[in-house]
Amino acid sequence: MKRKDERLAQLTAERDGLSKELTSLRADSEKLRSTNEKIVTEKWELSAANNELKNRLQQSMALSYMQVGAERR
Repeated sequence: MKRKDERLAQLTAERDGLSKELTSLRADSEKLRSTNEKIVTEKWELSAANNELKNRLQQSMALSYMQVGAERR
C-alpha cells in the first residue's frame, strides 16, 4: 500500500509540474503569436512605404529624362 501511495504522490507531482509547464508554454505561445502579428503588420507597412518610394523614384527619373531631353533640343 505504501508503494502505491508513493507512486500516486510521484505521479501527482509530475502531473502538477507538467501542468505548470503547459501553462507557461501556452503563455509563451500567445506572446509569440502577438509578436508575429505585429511583425506581419510592420512588414506590410514597410512594403507599402517601399513601393511608394519606388514610384516616386520612377517619377523623378522620368522627369529628369524629360528635362535633359528638353535641354538638348
